[in-house]
Amino acid sequence: MTEHIAYIGLGSNLGNPEENLNAALAALVAHPQIQHIQSSSFYQTEPLGRLVQPQFLNAAAKLTTALSCRQLFELLQETESQLGRERNVHWGPRTIDLDLLFYDDQCIDEPDLTVPHSQLHLRSFVLRGLCELDANRVHPKIGRTVRQLYDRLHEQNFSLDSGRPQLVSVAGNIGVGKTTLATRLAERLKAEFVPEKYDANPYLSDVYNGHEELALDSE
Repeated sequence: MTEHIAYIGLGSNLGNPEENLNAALAALVAHPQIQHIQSSSFYQTEPLGRLVQPQFLNAAAKLTTALSCRQLFELLQETESQLGRERNVHWGPRTIDLDLLFYDDQCIDEPDLTVPHSQLHLRSFVLRGLCELDANRVHPKIGRTVRQLYDRLHEQNFSLDSGRPQLVSVAGNIGVGKTTLATRLAERLKAEFVPEKYDANPYLSDVYNGHEELALDSE
């Protein structure tokens, strides 16, 4: 029997969120094809989206399973339904939310299933739990560890919402013309130019002090 390593994200902001997260973990542990599960701490976070709603309680979990990626995804959806999840409003309040973040190093892009999770690199509340479980795990598409992805967000959370203004990020090494390009793009697109906060870049001072190996990290 082949064993796979998967990571899931858990969230709840209705009823008793702590009980909901524990109930979801217990349901997964009880499945005969899940051999082991390890949970991060629980973190209270602000909700994404534009709806006024209670704060979330979030966590991440690492599990060993014989289930295929598709089978595990369907189990997560089934568990959500059993615990009272209703899918009425996008990014709305929910009893339980179970997201499949990683499954081994597989990259899957299907209409109803994307692995790694398409927005995990934008969410500190997800990456924080992953760092607790396995900070050195490399995102198979981005090629960076979850710790590097978490550090770059500076504990902020972002979401891709077509109904809101979109962000175009211009990245590159020092001195290649990022500011000039971004300024001209903003003028052409009639957009707002948002410059980098240089004093918040943890790598910049080291690069200027001669650590050229950190130039890519300072992008």
